[in-house]
Amino acid sequence: SLDFYYSTDGGRNWQYKSTIATGGENPRNIMGYDPVWEPFFLYHEGNLICYYSDETASQAQKLVYKITTDGGQTWGESVDILSIPGEQYRGCRPGMPVVSQLETGKWILVYETVGMTNPIKSGYKIADDPYDWNAPLVGYNPGENGGLLPDINGVYGGSPYVYTLKDGRVVAGTGSLSEVFVNTKNDTSGEWKAVTTEAPAGYNRCYL
Repeated sequence: SLDFYYSTDGGRNWQYKSTIATGGENPRNIMGYDPVWEPFFLYHEGNLICYYSDETASQAQKLVYKITTDGGQTWGESVDILSIPGEQYRGCRPGMPVVSQLETGKWILVYETVGMTNPIKSGYKIADDPYDWNAPLVGYNPGENGGLLPDINGVYGGSPYVYTLKDGRVVAGTGSLSEVFVNTKNDTSGEWKAVTTEAPAGYNRCYL
């Protein structure tokens, strides 16, 4: 389960508030059970949004979110972000969602394309607000309202992260590359340029 805890003293102590979502024991999917995992929180206009990967659906995995409007006491129904049903897409496992607001006011969401591309890559979607990602429910088109992060010497990778700098530049990257990508346009319509870092590649790497 995804359990929600909160702290009132800067993270020294934590108290349980609620359960956001619950997985299951059904062995139909790739992990041998049905997890709900890989959460990312966004606070927007008084709402706390939790984006996460959901393996309890009939397909292998989908991206969803839930909202709380009462400080985490209760959570609404899950809303699909990227869901690809159908037996022909059985191995499609979009996962690890991360969201950031662009300088334009629009929003970017990055995710990994497990089972959707070979090798695994990291895709991104652009939306007018953080609640509506125009989720494709049939088939998969990475160019629909977004695209894929580029490779470096044939290396792509999942486990993506994205962050918007104070000057509007958008930085994205994957867990397989030490380098990060900076888009040449702050609305992400430009080219993703690789920038060398001194940080090693790493799974679930975050930027601040």
